[in-house]
Parts: sequence; structure tokens; C-alpha cells
Amino acid sequence: MKNLYSIVLSFCLPFLFSCSSGGTASEGPAEGISDLFDNPTYESSERYDLYLFGDFMMENNLWNSDSLASGSYSQSIYYYSDADETLFGWYWSFPCDAYNVNAY
Repeated sequence: MKNLYSIVLSFCLPFLFSCSSGGTASEGPAEGISDLFDNPTYESSERYDLYLFGDFMMENNLWNSDSLASGSYSQSIYYYSDADETLFGWYWSFPCDAYNVNAY
């Protein structure tokens, strides 16, 4: 599990201190990524919601988002799986003037 945390932290670290008007995994190179957002097997915008799949866990961690004005941000987690592929990702939108760490 320690290695998984290291991989997740390494991947997410550049995003921790950035603002975004919206970011999605669809900006990446994966083929068929539209299935993740258009037809997700699971989707949640609930704070701290967990989704377990196989040996992995995905959490919609909105720690410290209380420091932001209500309605000024959003973050959702997505999961899609069929016989050929398994995809997971997220969508977020945080104000660019949010200078604190607000989510992981």
C-alpha cells in the first residue's frame, strides 16, 4: 500500500498547488476516455466518498475546502469498467485565488 501512496502522491503533487477552471483526465492521451465521463460505472461529488475497485481505493478528498466560499469549487471522482478497459479519474474546478491546499 505504501508504494500505491507514493505513486499517487508523485502523480498528484503538481496539481496540489495549481488552480484550475476545470481539469479532466480527458486531456490525457488515453483512447476511449470519453466513456469515463460520458458513461461512468460510478460517479460521485460527495465529500470524502470512497470507491473500491480491485486492490485500489479512490477517495474524493476535499480536505480544507471549507476555507473556500460555498459553491466556488467542485470536485468529482469517476470510474468506468467494461470487459476491455478500466478507467478512473476526476474532474475539479477550484478558484485561482485559492492559495491554500484545499483538496488532495
